[in-house]
Amino acid sequence: MIDAENVYISYQQARARFLNRPYKIPTKWDTVWERMSEVNSENIRLITIAFNTRWQNIVMDKYFDYGFELFGKRFTYTKFFDKRLMNMYIEKDKQVKRLTENIKKSMEESFSFIEGWMKAREYRKDLSLHSQYGRILIEGMRAPIKHYIMNEIDKHTLTWLIYNKYVILEDYEKGLIPLVISNYRKFVRELKEYDGKE
Repeated sequence: MIDAENVYISYQQARARFLNRPYKIPTKWDTVWERMSEVNSENIRLITIAFNTRWQNIVMDKYFDYGFELFGKRFTYTKFFDKRLMNMYIEKDKQVKRLTENIKKSMEESFSFIEGWMKAREYRKDLSLHSQYGRILIEGMRAPIKHYIMNEIDKHTLTWLIYNKYVILEDYEKGLIPLVISNYRKFVRELKEYDGKE
C-alpha cells in the first residue's frame, strides 16, 4: 500500500531527475511532514488515496515524470490532479503499450529466425545457443551483425545480444551498425519495459 511518504519521495525523485540533481531520501519523515504547508500535505494526502484506489494501475514515478515534462519547474503538489497531466499519462501509456507490442512481435520473429538458422548448422547443445551465434562469422562479419544488416533480425534483438554480452563489438563493427550504437541506451530502456527475453 502506498503512503504519503512514498508519494512525497516519488515526487521529489522525479523533480531531481528533471533538474538532473541527486536526491537524498529524508531520514525523519515525521519532521518533513510537520514542516509541510497545510495545502501541500492535503494534496499529498488526496493523491495518496487516489493511488491506493481508482489510480492503482498508474505508475506513480512515470506520472510524476510526465508532470515535470508537461509543467516543468511549475509542477507542484497543487497540479497533481490537472486534467492535462492525466490525459498525457493515458496517451503516453498507450504509446508505450503499442511500442511494447511491436518490440515483442519483431523480437519473436528475430529469435525464431536465429533458432532456425542455428538448427541448420552444427552447434554444441551444451553451450548457450546465443553465445555460439554471437561468435559465428559470415564473410568475415559476425552473424548477428550480418543478419541485422540483411534485415533478418531487428535492432532490439541485436541490442539484447550486445547488452547480454553474447556479442562483444569490435571498433570496426560499431561503424556497421550506427543506428544501434547511437540509440543503444534508448533501446535498452525499451527492452527493460518489455518482459520478453530479458
